[in-house]
Amino acid sequence: MDIRWNLYAVAAAGCVAPLFLAIGVRAFTAPSVHAAVVLGAYTAGFGVLVLGATVAVAVGRDALLNWLAGRRSTLNRVAGVALVLAGVGQLFVVAPV
Repeated sequence: MDIRWNLYAVAAAGCVAPLFLAIGVRAFTAPSVHAAVVLGAYTAGFGVLVLGATVAVAVGRDALLNWLAGRRSTLNRVAGVALVLAGVGQLFVVAPV
């Protein structure tokens, strides 16, 4: 497994842990059926959010790449201008007028 995913999990834990602990404590202090419903609802809700984000990223990535491919020549010109401006900016930093 890539280390980046582990780091993401550690970073995301700070956002997810308080909600999970609150729901977990609530579920484990309730009767069995109620606890199963609470944990099931939490799992289903979280699953829908993750699935939605995954589909949005997959579809959005393809759409973005198709959009960028159609504008390759314009993007090359913009990148060239940005590089020239960065070079001119570096000249002013290194050799002030």
